[in-house]
Amino acid sequence: MPELDLLNADPGDVVVPLADVLELLQSALNNEELNDLSSLLISRRITNVQSGDVISAQLMNQVLSDIENLQARVTELENGIPSQAAPRIFFVEPNDGVRIGETLEVVGSNLAPNSLTRVRIGNREVTAYNGSSQGKLLSFSVPPMIGIPGAGAEVSLLVENEFGSDTIMVNVLPSVANDLTANLTLGFTDFPDQELEPDTEYAITARLSAITSIDAEYDITALLSGGSDWSVAVEGSDTIFIPESRNGAFVTDIELLVTTGASGSATLTVSVVATEHPDQNRSSTPLPLAIGAAPEVNTDVVLSAQNIPPTNFDLPSNTFLVGTGETVPFLLQFGLAFYPQDDGESDEDFAAKNTYTFDAPTINPPGPWSLNHPLPQTVIADSPGELASLAFQLSLTTGTSSASELQFLVSRNGSTEPPFELIYTLTNT
Repeated sequence: MPELDLLNADPGDVVVPLADVLELLQSALNNEELNDLSSLLISRRITNVQSGDVISAQLMNQVLSDIENLQARVTELENGIPSQAAPRIFFVEPNDGVRIGETLEVVGSNLAPNSLTRVRIGNREVTAYNGSSQGKLLSFSVPPMIGIPGAGAEVSLLVENEFGSDTIMVNVLPSVANDLTANLTLGFTDFPDQELEPDTEYAITARLSAITSIDAEYDITALLSGGSDWSVAVEGSDTIFIPESRNGAFVTDIELLVTTGASGSATLTVSVVATEHPDQNRSSTPLPLAIGAAPEVNTDVVLSAQNIPPTNFDLPSNTFLVGTGETVPFLLQFGLAFYPQDDGESDEDFAAKNTYTFDAPTINPPGPWSLNHPLPQTVIADSPGELASLAFQLSLTTGTSSASELQFLVSRNGSTEPPFELIYTLTNT
């Protein structure tokens, strides 16, 4: 068989493109040998044209053909799209479970987004891909899915193009909200209506109403201040699970057992705090208890929201922790009872009985404390579920200070109940 002269081919000769030759030799030669051969062939072909020589049409067409061939192959390699090949999935990352909304990376071949005709995970189509996606990596955010349990579920991931498809099972977990939003109301609903006896156990009920954005567990704390020989305990578990309740309030009762001392008095407070979201918490109105007296509490007003930075507040003791020169912003939200208009009642009397007065807060002893506040003011409840939101800024100006008491008083016009009283302790950290 005559030897083919690749450097001096004549019209009619069969000439194989250089890129095809190198590809055919890939199984027989290693990378170093292929590079050496390629360099040799190219260098020999170039030396065939000397300065002043006329470049033949055949040679120029061959060069252009080689360049076009190589460009096409480089494009295919960059995109990972072998001609007429179905996508293949090797593995996914993370491979131990991915949450809805998180990024899933699919590693394989023939995965360039512009070549795919369909990507489906579970019962949801994927239509948007991350910028890192290319031929060997497909990256996207797991879309929302209905019915994924807390422990997760195995769902099928399908990747398809016009030449075929591939699938893999993926463990999908439910999404986790970064923040909990909880509108909580906590107040006493059942307590003794007779004079308290010494050394006696009494059942007291606090009712918790919650509208929350996600499922969460809450810790319950009951605190008695005052009589040293008085005690209180939460009946049953001191934690409570509150499910997501966006469309209607979740209501539950907290049962407390209070044992009076031999004499004197004490004040009962109950608080709840989200275990993993301590900034979401609520404390009840204090319930005064005294030997020889029946408990009284204002049922017209409840503390609906208490937004105090958790680093500046100790919930069990209802204490602000403020550094010298520090300003702590916080918000108090009060729920107000609404009394409907009676038959024949004038509009003026109707408004008057639903009028609440918020007194100016007091700090005793004043010390170096400063409180920026919008009080006093009156608020008229004109519908059920009326809320009054008030913003404050508490500052410790200079020096150190012994503990002070911050007091808020709210009363409804014409009510025979004692004023609603909210008391905080202020201390320098």
